Amino acid sequence: MTQSGRLTKATMKRMQKNNAVACDDRPVPSHSGKGRRIVMSQGQNWIWLVNADGSVKAQGGIVDNDWLPQDVYYTGAQCGKPARSRYRTDRSGGLQINYFVRFHDCIVGFHEIPVSKRTGRPIHPDYYAGTDLSKSHGCIRMPHPLIKHLYDFAAVRTKVVVT
Repeated sequence: MTQSGRLTKATMKRMQKNNAVACDDRPVPSHSGKGRRIVMSQGQNWIWLVNADGSVKAQGGIVDNDWLPQDVYYTGAQCGKPARSRYRTDRSGGLQINYFVRFHDCIVGFHEIPVSKRTGRPIHPDYYAGTDLSKSHGCIRMPHPLIKHLYDFAAVRTKVVVT
């Protein structure tokens, strides 16, 4: 079965089998280059943190956006804004956004799934990551364990390859 990033009936059926094959250990896209980097596949809704030797430090599902061009970017400070923010809020002030790592166009970055300040709950469950059940309006959302790895990995300027 090809990877599409979509949670279809066929996918659900295969996942519910007793002999289901794990899909949480995926190969890094071969066309993503070499060296230390963050690789994001929009087709798979998946991300890899790749060490300099090519080994994978961490990987997992993401909630991405449809408009981010496939290209090479770099994490870091842009437009006078910091490269990373441990705690921040969205523009409306209604969402808590943790572990923000900037990488494109001053405002686009990776971050934890936002939490509503009103309810104290995430805006969607972790299991949406890696599927098409939700889309972001800009940033790339991740469950806590994965974004914590990325936040630490991107403590220095890091190449981001979007495929």
